[in-house]
Amino acid sequence: MNDVTELRGLKLGVLNMTKPKATRNAWDVPGHIPSTPYRIRIVRTPAQLDRAVQVRVNAYSQKLQSLADKVRKPGALDFEHDPTILIAENIDTGNAIGTLRLNTGPDVLDLMSDIQLPIEVTSNRTAFVSRMAIVGSVREKIAVRN
Repeated sequence: MNDVTELRGLKLGVLNMTKPKATRNAWDVPGHIPSTPYRIRIVRTPAQLDRAVQVRVNAYSQKLQSLADKVRKPGALDFEHDPTILIAENIDTGNAIGTLRLNTGPDVLDLMSDIQLPIEVTSNRTAFVSRMAIVGSVREKIAVRN
């Protein structure tokens, strides 16, 4: 039902509607389809870090078994150089399908000392991305990579 009110010669329409319920899941919003089939979270707990490490092991063991054996436990860079570890989860199942580690801070350039970087890169804030790993179906891997 619409109510029309006049205020100083202006007609204002008021639409009586119920407020949509607050939701955190994009699938619950009518007519909205999330742009990706996964969500990205920042790893904040030891359990989440264990999930990220398991994704690394599963992904690396498909082609690089020797590397998979080395990453079965969190590494030093999971705790040093201001780490941010991201984990991608399938929206439908909640399964972890991808992860990467991002290290930042003034000491991160020490990690890249064997790489000759342009001066414009070394003079600004720099981040070091490592331990990217994706598992799951081909569709999931393509979605996460893009």
